[in-house]
This record gives sequence, structure tokens and C-alpha cells, in this order.
Amino acid sequence: MDRRRFPRKFISGTGHLLVPGQPPIEVHTQDISLGGVGVIAPRPFPHETPCRLRFALSRESYGMDFITVPVRVVHCVLSGREYGYILGLEYHNMTGSVEEVVKKYMSAKGGALVIGD
Repeated sequence: MDRRRFPRKFISGTGHLLVPGQPPIEVHTQDISLGGVGVIAPRPFPHETPCRLRFALSRESYGMDFITVPVRVVHCVLSGREYGYILGLEYHNMTGSVEEVVKKYMSAKGGALVIGD
């Protein structure tokens, strides 16, 4: 059963997980919603790990929005198919300006939507 609260939209790109006291960790973005972001990471992270995610979202007409958002790890699963760990990152204290960028991306045409509950 899908427990997601928000519809997700496909994104594919490189991002960086910024964990305090560590160098940036390159991740691959998979999907986004108004509640968080799914990424593939090269190593596991404990539940509730606080960090920031830096990544880009394409604009509907042209260009990119580069954002950094506070997140926390809500799940981490090893995936042989993805050659890494699937992390579910939930936004934590997202600013209004970043929220607007995410809302615009979610409402733009294109990208496969995966509807949750």
C-alpha cells in the first residue's frame, strides 16, 4: 500500500546531500513532491539524519532553478537495481521562496506523475 501523502513527479539529475561535518555527497534525484524528494545515494543514512539537499529544477519555459532545502531522512533502502540506497527525504522548515519553486515545478506540464494516497 502506498503511504505517500503527496503526488510525486519524476526528476532526474545530480544533486548534493550536505551533511554537517562531511564533504558534499553526490546523489541522483528520482522524484519530487510537495512533501520531499527521493534520491539514490552511494551509502546508507540513518533514519532522521538532518541534512540539506542542493539540486536543480527545470522551469517550464526555460532555465533552471537551483535550490538548497533542509531535509531529513525518513527512509533508506538498499537497491541492487539502482546500484545504491534509495533515500526518502522529507522537507524540514522549507522557506516560502523554495516552496514556490517546487509548487511551480509540480504544476508544470511534462514529467510522469506517480499519484500517492
